Amino acid sequence: MGVKSLAPYVRSTHSLRHMMLDVILALCVLMIIPVVETGPRLAVTAACTVAVCVLCEIVFSLIARTPIGVNDLSCVVTGLVITLLMPVNVPQWLPMLAAGFAILVAKAPFGGTGRAPFNPAAAGMAFVTVCFPGQCFQALPLEQFPWWGDCQGNPQATAAALLQQGMRPEPGGVGRLWNLAAGPAGQTALLVLLAAGIYLVIRRTAPWDGAACCLAGAALAAFLFPRAVGSRWESVCFELFAGSLMFCAIFLVGEPSTSPHTRLGRCLYGLGVGALTILLRHVGPYEEGVCFAVLLANPFTPVLDRFAWRIRGGRARNTEGGEAA
Repeated sequence: MGVKSLAPYVRSTHSLRHMMLDVILALCVLMIIPVVETGPRLAVTAACTVAVCVLCEIVFSLIARTPIGVNDLSCVVTGLVITLLMPVNVPQWLPMLAAGFAILVAKAPFGGTGRAPFNPAAAGMAFVTVCFPGQCFQALPLEQFPWWGDCQGNPQATAAALLQQGMRPEPGGVGRLWNLAAGPAGQTALLVLLAAGIYLVIRRTAPWDGAACCLAGAALAAFLFPRAVGSRWESVCFELFAGSLMFCAIFLVGEPSTSPHTRLGRCLYGLGVGALTILLRHVGPYEEGVCFAVLLANPFTPVLDRFAWRIRGGRARNTEGGEAA
C-alpha cells in the first residue's frame, strides 16, 4: 500500500491490536523479576495505572461523543510503560497522575491512537517529572515493599544520579546485564530487556533500526563527552545501562504511531533521540532526560519522512513492519 499522508499512521485496528498484545506481553515479562524481588506492589501499581488510562479514554469519549477507542489496547500499553518508567517504591498516585495526563492531554484531544503528535507515555512522564522531580526518581534499596501505601527507607543513589554527580556507578556497566538495581522498574536485568526487544523485532511489532540508532547516538555522544570517572568506553557502558535509556529505545523510539515510517527517517530520529538524551543528562536539571528527548524529536517525524522520501525519489511503500523503502 502506498503512503498517502505524512501523519502518524496505523495500518488497522485489527493489526494494531495484535501489535499491542505483543508489547503488553513483553512489558509483563519485564515485570517478573521486579515483582519477585520486591513483592506484588509493581503489579498492583501497573493494574491501577492501566485502569486510569482506560477510564480516562472512556470518559473523554463519552464527553466528546466520539467512539470509545480502548479496543486497540494502546491505553494499556501507555499505563504499563509509565509504570515501568518509575521506581517500584514511588507513591502509587504518581504513575496514575501521569497516566491521566497522557490520555486526557497528550492523546485523546488529538483524536487518539495514530493521531497524537507526541508519545503519550513520554508526555505523562515528562509532566510528573517537572511537577514532582524528587519523587519520580527517588529509589529505595530493593526489598519487599508493601503492596499498597508509602514505602519507608533511605533513598539510594541510582546509576543515573551518580553519573549526574560525576561519580562512578556501582555495579559496573557490564554487571547490570544480569543484576537488578535501584531505579526505573523497566530497566530490569538488561538481558531480559534485550530479550523483550528481540521478541518485538522477530514479531515485526517494532523495527530494530530506530532503537539501534538511538543507542548508537547515545553511545557516540557519551564517548565524545564522558561524565563517568574512568575510560571513555566505560562512560559509554554506564550511560547506556543507566536510567531508562535502553527501555525507552525499545518501547518509545520504536513506537510506530509517533516515529517515522521510513528506515532513513527512523535512523535519523533514533540518532537524534540518543544524542539529545546525553545532552539533557549533561545540561538538564533532572538525572534522566530520555522522555524529554523523545518529545523534542516527535514533531520532526513528518519532516524526516519527507526528507527520506525525497532522498528515495519520492517513492515509498509500507511493509508488514511499517517500513518504507
